[in-house]
Amino acid sequence: TKLSIFVTQLSAVALEKVGETLLSALERDTVKFIHTIVTTLMSFEPPRVGEALRAISQNAEGGREEAMMDYLLILSKNQEEVYSAALATYDLRLASLVVAHSQLDPKAYREELESLQALPELKRKFEIATRVGKFDEALEFLRVFETSDVVIKFACDHELYASAVRLVAGDSDSLIVVKEAYALSCMEKGLYAEAAGLYQSTGEFIKAAEAYLESGDYLLSMSSARLELSGEQLDSFLREIATKLESDGNPRDAAYVLSECLSEREAAVEVLCSAGEWRRAFDISTRHKELGLVEGLVIPQMVLSHESRMTELSELNIKLTERSRRLQVLRDLKSRRREKADDESSDVFPESDAGSMVSDFTFGSHTSQATDLSSPSLTIGSTSAKREKYAARKRAKAQKKRKRIVQGHPQEEEYLVEYLRNSVIMEHSVADIVDLIMAFVFVQRMNEAGKLQRSLIEVLNTCGSFPEDVLEGKDHVHQRSWVLDMLMIEEKTPP
Repeated sequence: TKLSIFVTQLSAVALEKVGETLLSALERDTVKFIHTIVTTLMSFEPPRVGEALRAISQNAEGGREEAMMDYLLILSKNQEEVYSAALATYDLRLASLVVAHSQLDPKAYREELESLQALPELKRKFEIATRVGKFDEALEFLRVFETSDVVIKFACDHELYASAVRLVAGDSDSLIVVKEAYALSCMEKGLYAEAAGLYQSTGEFIKAAEAYLESGDYLLSMSSARLELSGEQLDSFLREIATKLESDGNPRDAAYVLSECLSEREAAVEVLCSAGEWRRAFDISTRHKELGLVEGLVIPQMVLSHESRMTELSELNIKLTERSRRLQVLRDLKSRRREKADDESSDVFPESDAGSMVSDFTFGSHTSQATDLSSPSLTIGSTSAKREKYAARKRAKAQKKRKRIVQGHPQEEEYLVEYLRNSVIMEHSVADIVDLIMAFVFVQRMNEAGKLQRSLIEVLNTCGSFPEDVLEGKDHVHQRSWVLDMLMIEEKTPP
């Protein structure tokens, strides 16, 4: 009894550490220590009810068995769980003992036990295993006395596909049925690669191709589709693949499918231009000797992108310059005030003081006004449509959370610092712009290349002039010599 009390006072962590060792020691004399064994088993989380019941059944005799059952039910928080655990031992006498000593409705549970007792042994065990959720065991019983169709249906209904495959391994028709059900279940759970493999093994090549595509493996998707489709049907499926790849943000792969698998060079170049993939657009155009695509499609898209980038850089530079100067004004004013009154400082400045240096302005909280060039969410391969969608979401979010910060606001300096930190042009945006500059160099449009380079350098210089606390953690801003040291582009009118 003292040992049982000791066990109940152990924490869950302590019991997890010493529980198994304690049980091993107690099992040297299970009859003597049955009380402590049951206490220990029921103290685990979750309680090991089945083991406790078996211990009582095997080691407690006569009146002691009934007393131990009463004790187990006291320890249990769920008497229905104890009944189910007793059923799971396939010992109806033990289940009946639980009903007799519990608060469960004796009439309902005895009727169930009587109906189970009336069944043949294997069917009784099947019903019990199903009742307590031991479906793997139920399947093993079922296959002994039922047809393969019933067994397969039960296995598929309870997602016992691996077991079903093993059971019907010698029956090719049944095996196909099981694998197709397994594949469908995998598709519903998002296990697309597994589903594709199952469909492929049964010769369902179109379904396999669709599953491979969902898994992100477009090469195997195309390969599988070619095993069944040809001509216009195959071309139509390949176009679907290209469309999905583009919508998923994979313009390079989409262009490969269009150009190399469908010979649709113009469509491929259009996808690449929309994503700013100028090098690859040139590659397809020149490799296939379709130079008209450069003049008719690539360069016009470059010009549109140039206009957009120039506007973005100009607006960003104006914002950053204005806010950087405002921050310097605030800090200078603070410094002068501290010099005048060592024992007095304020974060709020009169409108007249600040207004004499910088005109009044408002800006959004945190990153609401930051340009898309400073966003880490847009990577090099982003399409223009995705960029526009992102910008629209960002503007809507900014409008919703916009917070008016006027001169003299106590948190003005804090917001200015955070705004500038979040507005520093990101490295991937620099790379995108440099790609466009080099694309203009390639087509000998030095005028556009030079303008864009100078605008980029202006913004980088502005970012580089921020105070050290603003640039903390923004090391890439300082590592921009590869941009500044690139070939000096002279502005001139192309011939």
